Amino acid sequence: LFTYRIKKLVVVFLISGILFQLSLFVNRFHEESLFAHRTQVVKAISAMDYTFVGTRRESKLLKERKEAIWIEKKQTGSLTYYADLEVKDPYFRGQNIVNNIAYKGKYSCKVDSIQPFGATFVTRMKSSEMPTQVTLSFYVKANGIEDFILVYEVRNTENSIWKSMDLKEKYIPGQEWRFIKLEFELPEITEDETEVAMYFWMKNKSGAVLYVDDLELGFKY
Repeated sequence: LFTYRIKKLVVVFLISGILFQLSLFVNRFHEESLFAHRTQVVKAISAMDYTFVGTRRESKLLKERKEAIWIEKKQTGSLTYYADLEVKDPYFRGQNIVNNIAYKGKYSCKVDSIQPFGATFVTRMKSSEMPTQVTLSFYVKANGIEDFILVYEVRNTENSIWKSMDLKEKYIPGQEWRFIKLEFELPEITEDETEVAMYFWMKNKSGAVLYVDDLELGFKY
């Protein structure tokens, strides 16, 4: 009789544990469902901007076919890249390329607390091709401009250089798009296969939003 009662208690505990785990699963499913985030979903649909509901997992196909935003234009004595952010196939655009606001055309790059990095440029250069001066111009529309910076990195096996520039000093507050032009010098590099990277970064996580469009990046030798 004692053994029978022990078995009944074990069964009761097992069933209770299963029911408890099931309730946790149902509660978590509800919290993460689209219905629970109806406000964000409605906002995303009305603004045609899915970043309101967070980042999505990128498929292998999307990663392989995602369109590059920077286009190279070679000129005598300089190397220029241009990014108007217009894409041929909207399905294969980057997650922070949005079509609800733009300076020109249909698309711009959005940087916020969900997508804290944007308009990333990365290239590899040999020491003989390494420029000495960089110019970056772009159109920007933002609130909370003080939360955003431009970062540029120079990386190789010898060293890694990380520097940033504030945007607020060049930005005139207002509701309209503003034109900003930044100039800076790159350090002397003697090692081949050096990687140069540049991107916008939201350093302070807040409700601020930055849109950039029609970027032009020039390297002078």
